[in-house]
Amino acid sequence: IASGCRYLRLPEIDHHVRWQYESTKVSILQRHAPAHLQAAQTLFVKFEQLLRDGPGLNWVRQRALCSLYFFVAERWLAIGRPAEALRLWRTVRQRRLGSASFHAAGAALLAMQAAHVPLAPRVTHKWKGWARLRTNPELLPQ
Repeated sequence: IASGCRYLRLPEIDHHVRWQYESTKVSILQRHAPAHLQAAQTLFVKFEQLLRDGPGLNWVRQRALCSLYFFVAERWLAIGRPAEALRLWRTVRQRRLGSASFHAAGAALLAMQAAHVPLAPRVTHKWKGWARLRTNPELLPQ
């Protein structure tokens, strides 16, 4: 899609995905590996360039990139590295993927999560939906 390939989007569901959390899976372990999290930013910058060179970086694609940045920032928080989380999230503003107020809201929520404010997970979940960052809303326990 990023390289401009043509595709068809059909309204019918043609597959099902089974979400299974198993703490010993490599994909789960990588979410806690600093080297993996650092490499993610390099990947995001390359992907952003593919979008800019290909179909263009519209609002929907910007939000998709912001969602990836926020996801990885939350992974930095999960391993106890709030400074890295905020540094990564600052990239959204530096690369002009989001407005100053959008960036400030995300930074405030990351800070709330780092401080273990009890309402932080729920408020963050709501903000992700409002900001169109939420990709799998059903995966968060209600």
